[in-house]
Amino acid sequence: MNPAAEYKRFEAARKREERAALKRQRELERALKEQAKRSALEQAKLEVEAFENSIDVLLSVHKDVSAPFDWIGAVTALASHAATPDEIQSREWLRSLAHRVLTGDPDAYETTLLELSSFGEMSALGSALEFGFPGPTLLECTVVVNGLDAIPVESKSLTAAGKVSTKPMPKARFHEIYQDHVCSCVLRLAREVFALLPVADVIVTARVRMVDSATGHEVERPVLSVAIPRQGLDALDFARLDPSDSMANFRCRGDAMVSRKSGDFVTIDPLHAADLADAVPAAECSLAQLRARVHDMSLEIGKRRNAATPRRASRSDDLAIL
Repeated sequence: MNPAAEYKRFEAARKREERAALKRQRELERALKEQAKRSALEQAKLEVEAFENSIDVLLSVHKDVSAPFDWIGAVTALASHAATPDEIQSREWLRSLAHRVLTGDPDAYETTLLELSSFGEMSALGSALEFGFPGPTLLECTVVVNGLDAIPVESKSLTAAGKVSTKPMPKARFHEIYQDHVCSCVLRLAREVFALLPVADVIVTARVRMVDSATGHEVERPVLSVAIPRQGLDALDFARLDPSDSMANFRCRGDAMVSRKSGDFVTIDPLHAADLADAVPAAECSLAQLRARVHDMSLEIGKRRNAATPRRASRSDDLAIL
């Protein structure tokens, strides 16, 4: 065998293998670069999506609400034969509370809000919830909503090159988002109140923390107060409405916007029961109105008990007629 020819064949085979390895290496390097590009693009998309979702969370507080509480059901519910003494005691406590709630007892309203509401879990609303009970069909609610620091000061978007573009949030857009957030919180509070208590109207006042220019100290000031009737609220499509625009459906003071001239929130005098022409303070509530209301509820209780225990005579005296 010719050593020179054999060497040439060996060298040619080695070069072919080397070329194949180099080609494979270049292919792998290209694949890694493409993967890095895809990973960077996916990361950029995820970052922008997270920003957009954070805005959506701020503007969609009003879309969630607790299930309506069935107070008549609480009165008419029958105890289970297997119920423990604790379960029986709890049921009787709830039954007694239901009686008082259905007769418009302000103390029962307050107990309900303290013991049965989910307000404590709704951190998106803010803090320092306070309630007032001017009459059996009207409730006043005040909330200190989240401050301006709840709104991102920068906006994020995806460029044509697939990178994240971060820019300062335009002031007009920043305050527009905050206004919608405050109005969304107002709507949510009204929905929660109506789901929990049999009141006809609720006045929700939103307060914000701001710096008092006279003292330099942080203070709380009311910037929006809205009187919301149950029927008016039920007529809204919460999935599609604009929170700020929806305020036009109700009697309100303020708009939760800053003054373009001073850069500060415009404070207001909150609405109260006396400001509503159709509001009936507790001291002036008609005895006939309360009797009619309790009578109707007593009839409903009797119907439910008849349905649950057909062989047992119905009782309509579960609620004392005033």
